[in-house]
Amino acid sequence: MKILFITGNEHKLKEAKDILSEHDVEGNSLDLPEIQSLDPKEIITEKLAAAAAFMMGERVALMVEDTSFWIGDTGFPGPLFKFLHTTLGSKGVVRFAEAFQADTAKAECHIGLLLPNRKPPTFFVGTIKGNITTERGKSSFGFDPIFIPEGHDKTFAEMSAKEKNSISHRRKALEHVADWLKENL
Repeated sequence: MKILFITGNEHKLKEAKDILSEHDVEGNSLDLPEIQSLDPKEIITEKLAAAAAFMMGERVALMVEDTSFWIGDTGFPGPLFKFLHTTLGSKGVVRFAEAFQADTAKAECHIGLLLPNRKPPTFFVGTIKGNITTERGKSSFGFDPIFIPEGHDKTFAEMSAKEKNSISHRRKALEHVADWLKENL
């Protein structure tokens, strides 16, 4: 099956191609509107609707993802992490967590898959829990320098790409997609 993964991030596309290797995964960097919501499914549904309108009936499966980062039990920032991180930086995010006495966090990758002539989209979630720490390592992904996954002693930013990708929240979500495709196609 041909799957059009709407992303401009080459690392995410490579990971998707590797995990969904039984399918023809192609990338497209459509600039989709992103509504602001604490509900990842709502965000993904809107992105998929915009992508489907742009594709104008082309018979291809559409896939989008949205990453959330939840600090402790605050119920925040979830999908709004990018906004929080852009505003406060990594040090500010750590101070935010400290203010709420939260040293734990979870990273979630939400994926929506819209098959041709099939609505609504199917959703998949991959989650990894861990702890928040002071900034360690360099990364272009916002929470990577301050997030240590459970069972590890390095932040995502301190790990090699191969090491991070072997345990990541995105990998888990993509594995759910692969399993679902095997069972349903």
